[in-house]
Amino acid sequence: MKTYIYVLSHPITGEIRYVGKSTRIKRRQIEHQSKWFCEKRPNHKNNWCLKLIKEGLKPILTIIDETEDNWQELEKYWIKYYKDKGYNLLNHTDGGEGQSGRKLSKEHRDKISKNNKKTNAKLTENDVIMICDLILLKKCYREIKEYFPNLTEGCFYSIKCGYNWKNITINKLKFN
Repeated sequence: MKTYIYVLSHPITGEIRYVGKSTRIKRRQIEHQSKWFCEKRPNHKNNWCLKLIKEGLKPILTIIDETEDNWQELEKYWIKYYKDKGYNLLNHTDGGEGQSGRKLSKEHRDKISKNNKKTNAKLTENDVIMICDLILLKKCYREIKEYFPNLTEGCFYSIKCGYNWKNITINKLKFN
Protein backbone atom coordinates (compact mmCIF):
# COMPACT_ATOMS: atom_id res chain seq x y z
CA MET A 1 0.00 0.00 0.00
CA LYS A 2 1.31 3.43 -0.89
CA THR A 3 1.99 5.77 2.02
CA TYR A 4 2.24 9.52 1.47
CA ILE A 5 4.37 11.89 3.51
CA TYR A 6 2.89 15.38 3.48
CA VAL A 7 3.24 18.81 5.02
CA LEU A 8 0.60 21.21 6.26
CA SER A 9 1.34 24.84 5.62
CA HIS A 10 -0.30 28.18 6.31
CA PRO A 11 -2.45 29.21 3.32
CA ILE A 12 -1.22 32.82 3.34
CA THR A 13 2.35 32.74 4.64
CA GLY A 14 3.24 29.30 3.25
CA GLU A 15 4.98 28.46 6.53
CA ILE A 16 5.23 24.69 7.02
CA ARG A 17 3.81 23.71 10.41
CA TYR A 18 3.37 19.93 10.35
CA VAL A 19 4.76 16.78 8.71
CA GLY A 20 2.45 13.76 8.57
CA LYS A 21 1.78 10.49 6.80
CA SER A 22 -1.33 8.88 5.37
CA THR A 23 -2.37 6.01 3.15
CA ARG A 24 -5.65 7.81 2.40
CA ILE A 25 -4.52 11.30 1.52
CA LYS A 26 -7.86 12.74 0.32
CA ARG A 27 -9.54 11.64 3.54
CA ARG A 28 -6.68 13.08 5.58
CA GLN A 29 -7.00 16.42 3.83
CA ILE A 30 -10.72 16.54 4.61
CA GLU A 31 -9.96 15.80 8.27
CA HIS A 32 -7.40 18.60 8.55
CA GLN A 33 -9.91 21.03 7.02
CA SER A 34 -12.89 19.87 9.11
CA LYS A 35 -13.98 21.95 12.10
CA TRP A 36 -15.82 18.94 13.52
CA PHE A 37 -12.78 16.66 13.26
CA CYS A 38 -10.38 19.20 14.78
CA GLU A 39 -12.72 19.95 17.68
CA LYS A 40 -13.24 16.27 18.47
CA ARG A 41 -9.49 15.49 18.56
CA PRO A 42 -7.79 18.44 20.26
CA ASN A 43 -4.00 18.62 20.00
CA HIS A 44 -1.55 21.32 18.89
CA LYS A 45 -1.92 20.53 15.17
CA ASN A 46 -5.71 20.35 15.27
CA ASN A 47 -5.92 23.52 17.36
CA TRP A 48 -3.82 25.29 14.71
CA CYS A 49 -6.06 23.92 11.92
CA LEU A 50 -9.15 24.97 13.89
CA LYS A 51 -7.78 28.50 14.31
CA LEU A 52 -7.33 28.74 10.54
CA ILE A 53 -10.82 27.37 9.88
CA LYS A 54 -12.34 29.94 12.26
CA GLU A 55 -10.50 32.65 10.28
CA GLY A 56 -12.08 31.33 7.07
CA LEU A 57 -8.87 29.65 5.93
CA LYS A 58 -7.80 26.05 5.38
CA PRO A 59 -4.37 24.51 5.89
CA ILE A 60 -2.65 23.54 2.65
CA LEU A 61 -1.72 19.86 2.37
CA THR A 62 1.20 19.13 0.04
CA ILE A 63 2.56 15.66 -0.65
CA ILE A 64 6.35 15.71 -0.37
CA ASP A 65 7.18 12.01 -0.65
CA GLU A 66 5.62 8.59 -1.11
CA THR A 67 6.67 5.02 -0.50
CA GLU A 68 5.43 1.45 -0.60
CA ASP A 69 7.43 0.56 2.52
CA ASN A 70 9.46 2.08 5.36
CA TRP A 71 7.31 5.21 5.77
CA GLN A 72 8.63 5.54 9.33
CA GLU A 73 12.13 6.44 8.17
CA LEU A 74 10.80 8.89 5.57
CA GLU A 75 8.60 10.65 8.11
CA LYS A 76 11.52 10.93 10.55
CA TYR A 77 13.75 12.25 7.76
CA TRP A 78 11.30 14.99 6.74
CA ILE A 79 10.53 16.08 10.31
CA LYS A 80 14.25 16.41 11.01
CA TYR A 81 14.78 18.16 7.65
CA TYR A 82 12.21 20.88 8.37
CA LYS A 83 13.23 21.29 12.01
CA ASP A 84 16.86 21.68 10.90
CA LYS A 85 15.72 24.37 8.44
CA GLY A 86 14.23 26.28 11.38
CA TYR A 87 10.51 25.58 10.85
CA ASN A 88 8.38 25.75 13.99
CA LEU A 89 6.70 22.37 13.52
CA LEU A 90 3.73 21.23 15.55
CA ASN A 91 5.11 17.66 15.57
CA HIS A 92 6.02 16.69 19.13
CA THR A 93 7.90 13.52 18.25
CA ASP A 94 10.61 12.59 15.78
CA GLY A 95 8.00 10.67 13.74
CA GLY A 96 7.58 7.09 12.67
CA GLU A 97 5.24 6.08 15.47
CA GLY A 98 1.84 6.13 13.77
CA GLN A 99 -0.88 4.63 15.96
CA SER A 100 0.80 1.28 16.54
CA GLY A 101 1.33 0.50 20.19
CA ARG A 102 -1.29 3.00 21.35
CA LYS A 103 -3.18 1.57 24.31
CA LEU A 104 -6.71 2.73 25.04
CA SER A 105 -8.25 2.28 28.46
CA LYS A 106 -11.17 -0.14 28.79
CA GLU A 107 -13.39 2.87 29.54
CA HIS A 108 -12.29 4.59 26.31
CA ARG A 109 -12.80 1.40 24.23
CA ASP A 110 -16.27 0.90 25.76
CA LYS A 111 -17.22 4.51 25.02
CA ILE A 112 -16.16 4.16 21.36
CA SER A 113 -18.04 0.87 21.04
CA LYS A 114 -21.20 2.31 22.62
CA ASN A 115 -21.18 5.36 20.34
CA ASN A 116 -20.64 3.25 17.23
CA LYS A 117 -23.52 0.91 18.12
CA LYS A 118 -25.83 3.76 19.07
CA THR A 119 -25.39 5.56 15.76
CA ASN A 120 -24.93 2.96 13.05
CA ALA A 121 -27.50 0.47 14.30
CA LYS A 122 -30.32 2.97 13.85
CA LEU A 123 -29.65 3.63 10.15
CA THR A 124 -30.68 1.37 7.32
CA GLU A 125 -29.05 1.19 3.89
CA ASN A 126 -31.96 3.18 2.48
CA ASP A 127 -31.43 5.83 5.16
CA VAL A 128 -27.76 6.14 4.20
CA ILE A 129 -28.62 6.35 0.48
CA MET A 130 -31.06 9.18 1.24
CA ILE A 131 -28.50 10.92 3.47
CA CYS A 132 -25.94 10.71 0.63
CA ASP A 133 -28.50 12.18 -1.79
CA LEU A 134 -29.15 15.05 0.62
CA ILE A 135 -25.39 15.62 1.04
CA LEU A 136 -25.10 15.83 -2.76
CA LEU A 137 -27.85 18.46 -2.66
CA LYS A 138 -25.60 20.46 -0.28
CA LYS A 139 -27.86 19.97 2.73
CA CYS A 140 -26.19 20.56 6.09
CA TYR A 141 -26.33 18.32 9.14
CA ARG A 142 -29.20 20.22 10.78
CA GLU A 143 -31.35 19.99 7.66
CA ILE A 144 -30.70 16.26 7.27
CA LYS A 145 -31.31 15.59 10.98
CA GLU A 146 -34.89 16.82 10.52
CA TYR A 147 -35.50 13.72 8.36
CA PHE A 148 -33.35 11.38 10.49
CA PRO A 149 -33.70 12.20 14.20
CA ASN A 150 -31.34 9.36 15.19
CA LEU A 151 -28.52 10.78 13.07
CA THR A 152 -25.68 12.13 15.21
CA GLU A 153 -23.28 14.78 13.99
CA GLY A 154 -20.40 12.30 14.19
CA CYS A 155 -22.24 9.73 12.07
CA PHE A 156 -23.20 12.42 9.54
CA TYR A 157 -19.56 13.43 9.06
CA SER A 158 -18.46 9.79 8.97
CA ILE A 159 -20.89 9.19 6.09
CA LYS A 160 -19.98 12.46 4.39
CA CYS A 161 -16.24 11.68 4.59
CA GLY A 162 -16.71 8.06 3.53
CA TYR A 163 -15.67 6.44 6.83
CA ASN A 164 -18.93 4.56 7.52
CA TRP A 165 -21.18 2.68 5.12
CA LYS A 166 -18.37 2.53 2.54
CA ASN A 167 -20.33 0.12 0.32
CA ILE A 168 -22.79 2.98 -0.31
CA THR A 169 -20.69 6.14 0.05
CA ILE A 170 -18.02 4.99 -2.42
CA ASN A 171 -20.59 4.88 -5.22
CA LYS A 172 -22.82 7.75 -4.13
CA LEU A 173 -20.20 10.27 -3.00
CA LYS A 174 -17.33 9.16 -5.29
CA PHE A 175 -14.74 8.36 -2.60
CA ASN A 176 -11.69 6.22 -3.26
